Amino acid sequence: MEHADIIKNHDYEEVSILQNKKAKLFAINVIHDTTRGPAVGGTRFMKYKSEDEAIYDALNLARSMTYKTAAAGLSCGGGKTVIMDMEGMDRVLALKTVARFIESLHGRRFTGRDLGISVEDLEIMRTETKWVADESPAGVGDLSEATAWGVYHAMRACLEEVYGSDSFKGKTVAVQGVGEVGYWVAKYAVEGGARVVVADVNPKALEKTVRELKVEAVSADKIY
Repeated sequence: MEHADIIKNHDYEEVSILQNKKAKLFAINVIHDTTRGPAVGGTRFMKYKSEDEAIYDALNLARSMTYKTAAAGLSCGGGKTVIMDMEGMDRVLALKTVARFIESLHGRRFTGRDLGISVEDLEIMRTETKWVADESPAGVGDLSEATAWGVYHAMRACLEEVYGSDSFKGKTVAVQGVGEVGYWVAKYAVEGGARVVVADVNPKALEKTVRELKVEAVSADKIY
C-alpha cells in the first residue's frame, strides 16, 4: 500500500516532511488524530534503510498512539516524529529544527523521548519549544521507568490470563533492547523471580544490564 493510500484509509490529519540540508536532516512529523485533544507521541531518532521506511514507521506509530491514548481514557490524540540518523548530520541543529516546527503547531502536537533520543536531546529541543516533555528531576522525571512499570503490569495481566497466576517465578523473559525502558523491564522481571535473557546492539547498555542485574546475555540475532 502506498503512503497516500495509508493516509487516506486511516484518516490522517497531517503528514509533514522536514528538511534542513545544512543539518542533513530528513524527518517526518505525523498528526494522526486530534479529535480528543493534542497529538501526543515521542520523537524517534534512528537509522533507516530508506526515507520510505522512516515514513511508514512514523505513520504506524502515530496511529498507534491514537489508540493508546483513547484506551487510556486520555484527552489526547496520536502523533509521532521520526528523525533519520544520517551520516555526518548536525544533531543539535537537526533537533532544533524539528523543535521549531513543533512550536509552530501551537500545541496541536506534544512530544517527548522515544528510541534514540536522550534527556540531553530533549533539553536541546526545549530551547526552541515548550511542547516537549521535561524529564529532568524538576519536571516529570524519567518516563522510561514509568513506561516499564506499565509494561511489567501488562505482563503480569498476561500471566494471570494464561497461567492463572501473575507470578514471574519459573518463567523466562526475553528483553530485546536494554538501553532505557528495556533495562527497567528486565529489572522488574528479575525482582519478580523470572529468569531474564537480554540482547542489545549497544555493548555498553548490554554490559551495564548484565553487571547490575546478573542476567544472561545473548547476541541480537539469538534473542528470538
